[in-house]
Amino acid sequence: MFIVSLFAYAFIGIGAGFLAGLLGMSGGIVTVPCLLLVFTLMKFPTVHIMQLAMGTSLAAMVFNSISATYTHHQEHAVDWKIVKTMLPGLILGCIAGAFVSYLSSTSLLKIIFGIFAVILGIYIYRYRALPEVEAQISPGKKILNFAGFAVSSISNMLGIGGGTMMVPIFVAFKMTMRSAVGCSAATGFIISLGGAVSYLIFGLGETTYEYTIGFIYIPAFVILAVTTFLTAPSGAHLTHRMAADKLKKYFSICLIGIGIFMMLA
Repeated sequence: MFIVSLFAYAFIGIGAGFLAGLLGMSGGIVTVPCLLLVFTLMKFPTVHIMQLAMGTSLAAMVFNSISATYTHHQEHAVDWKIVKTMLPGLILGCIAGAFVSYLSSTSLLKIIFGIFAVILGIYIYRYRALPEVEAQISPGKKILNFAGFAVSSISNMLGIGGGTMMVPIFVAFKMTMRSAVGCSAATGFIISLGGAVSYLIFGLGETTYEYTIGFIYIPAFVILAVTTFLTAPSGAHLTHRMAADKLKKYFSICLIGIGIFMMLA
């Protein structure tokens, strides 16, 4: 079963990376439920199994988010002044979200994740392009840190990168879509890295599975990190060649199904 699971992680990583590049969103919304399913089939102890899936997902996203951030930085699409201002809130949110997850039961986390997946699926299904703006405003330090804390804490409770929530917030701050996506990629890197470290620390001494460090399962982490990193650019390139709107509709329906499954499982 262990060898079969390695192929399963590769398949999950390819799918998550491709969808992340194609739809411009975190692959965590795909990897977390898939990892939970594989871990369950491998008969991992149910205690902290959801936290293990979330921590592994966040750790795997670190490398993909580095690539995305670097790409946007090369295009001068990252406002590093805003990202640096948000840093305290983002870091505190990572710790708070991972800590709440650590204290929560697997059944509660599955329900929370399921509700979020259903809401996100409905949002994507009804999505309309956010308007471009010409002039950017400079929100205060407290507002930026509050937004960073809120998104980071929710993201770490769910094991996702937070780009789906962060882009609309940056657009609300009158950023252009180009800058909003670039800053979202940069904050996504901080959220995934801070979340991975938090899950690692809170999970020390809590797991009894082989090949784990804290709430990170090393075989899945390595394979997911490599496959998502390699396949995300392919999805991004296909965005300009395929009917992305239809794909988003199909994916949103799948998300709603995943959310219902997570709540009922």
